[in-house]
Amino acid sequence: MDSIASSNNLPAGLIGISSDAGAVAQDYAKYANTKMISYFDREYLPSGMWEDLCATGAAILAGQSGAIKDGVNVMAQSYKDKLSEQPLIFQIEDE
Repeated sequence: MDSIASSNNLPAGLIGISSDAGAVAQDYAKYANTKMISYFDREYLPSGMWEDLCATGAAILAGQSGAIKDGVNVMAQSYKDKLSEQPLIFQIEDE
């Protein structure tokens, strides 16, 4: 199980299993007790934006030529498109 946990260079998700996270192991250890609530995309972005974040982020991390500029443009357009597809939600105030 240790070798499976180490294959992605991520911390092990099971108790009693160790993982070799390679170059980022020190960072995982440093922030091991930091409480994290990952809700940014659910709170601030229209539905469906997570896929766009993953695709543009992967291109940027891979160092693709023009990835940052292209990613900004793709994200901006995708945000506008998805936001326009969302139903308007409003609250009717009691009189």
